[in-house]
Parts: sequence; structure tokens; C-alpha cells
Amino acid sequence: MSLGGSDDRGIGRLNRQLSGKKFMDSGDNMKAAKETYGGFTFLLKWGAITAAVATIVVIALIA
Repeated sequence: MSLGGSDDRGIGRLNRQLSGKKFMDSGDNMKAAKETYGGFTFLLKWGAITAAVATIVVIALIA
């Protein structure tokens, strides 16, 4: 661990990313990212529905 400002964390890293380097990825990577995000939101939606149904069943069994 260094005490100077040359590590990969914080503002220095952000400045290096914004200056000179390619900031956005190619279209192929964006397509893959959208597919991954779509899969994540699909699982999140059905996971929330499943949890709600399980909660209702447990409450009905307890009551």
C-alpha cells in the first residue's frame, strides 16, 4: 500500500478513465450488457413475486 496519490482508487483513477482512454465500450459489449441486465431484472421480478407468495402462504398457515 502506498501513501502517495498513485494508487488505483479515488479521483486519480476517475481522471485517468475520463482523459484519453475509451470511455464507452463497443456495441457488442453493450448488447451483452443489456442481455445481462434484462436477465437480472427478470430474476428480480420473479424473485419478488415468489417471495410475496411465500409470505402470504406462511401468514395464512400461521393465522
